[in-house]
This record gives sequence, C-alpha cells and structure tokens, in this order.
Amino acid sequence: MTLRQCVHWAAREGALWSTTDLALRWATHPPGVQPAHGATRLGMVRGFAQYCRALDAQTEVPPHGV
Repeated sequence: MTLRQCVHWAAREGALWSTTDLALRWATHPPGVQPAHGATRLGMVRGFAQYCRALDAQTEVPPHGV
C-alpha cells in the first residue's frame, strides 16, 4: 500500500484531516493484515502526519507504541 492509497481511503471515509483513529484503522485494514505490515503502514502515515501537522494543527500524529 502506498501513501496515495491511504489518502484515497481517508477521503472515502470522509476524513477532513488525519486522526490517530483513522491512521490505526487504515494500518489494520483489511482485517487480518499481518502485524509487521500494519506497523509499516502506520509508520508511513505517522511520517506524513508529522509533515501535515506543521501545516494544520488539527492533524494528529499517531504516538509510537500503538
């Protein structure tokens, strides 16, 4: 999965900005995704969220260890 796919998925979910809940749902989608793959996806979203946070204070950056 790419960051672009994540952005499209978030748009279909009706997200206006990134939240920790949204990031976790995407990282674990589809159900049954391997934990290592989900962790990689969450790390990618975390990095993007850090960038977006500088532009929009409503953006949540998922904490490490979730």
